[in-house]
Amino acid sequence: MSGTIRSGSTAYFDTNIWVAYILNEPDLCCFVDNLISKMRKGEYYVYVSDLVLLETISSIRRKIPLKIKNTAESSSKLEEKIREKTSKYIATLDVFRQEGKIINKNPPMSVKDLHKPTFEYLEKCFGSVEKHGKHYRYKGLNHWDIQHVLIASALGAETFYTADSGFEALKESQVFSPLKFVINAP
Repeated sequence: MSGTIRSGSTAYFDTNIWVAYILNEPDLCCFVDNLISKMRKGEYYVYVSDLVLLETISSIRRKIPLKIKNTAESSSKLEEKIREKTSKYIATLDVFRQEGKIINKNPPMSVKDLHKPTFEYLEKCFGSVEKHGKHYRYKGLNHWDIQHVLIASALGAETFYTADSGFEALKESQVFSPLKFVINAP
């Protein structure tokens, strides 16, 4: 298989699914392992956009230093771990692509055209401001989240899988219909 999607259901995995898979995040391991297993069995085929690729690598770079409990770990060791996990991610996607389970694809529109609806949907999907300790913080979807949904919709994905509870706001919305949202937040 040369990365061509065969007939069948299509899906789009949010960045957090790939990050949890590569970094073996315990809160999501059962959910993510189940998604990957179904993909491997051919129950659906997964679109991977450039946004997912870039955001996953960025998340790996950000999360690995945070996960290390040993502060005596040298920065060169952390950099080595980041490179190792990044390489694992790229190699994993390449294997799945060769097996015909995923395809790297971007929507047939310019970035400018993609951003216009992003801003419109950000306004419609405003979250909330909540007290968090001594500070307040915004809780809700951000522009990356909306772009993921727009890309999934533009590619014709049938299901959007995520571990981000912010997408609950879109689950019942008809805005992105017929895209179905499956959310498993830890």
